[in-house]
Amino acid sequence: MAVPFFVLASLRRKCRTVYIEVYDRVDSPTLTARLCRPFADVMCVQWHEQTRIYPGAHVIGPLL
Repeated sequence: MAVPFFVLASLRRKCRTVYIEVYDRVDSPTLTARLCRPFADVMCVQWHEQTRIYPGAHVIGPLL
């Protein structure tokens, strides 16, 4: 559901986008993250272990 909004925001270039990966996927990426990452301005993860999957992502810590 998020992918069309990331694509639209990327095409319009008027708003910045941030994708936050879910907290329970530390061993493999989600399909939404794989599709949204090329269009996201900032990629955030909640665990340091997720940086193996997403190099260059910002660790923000758990949100829950």
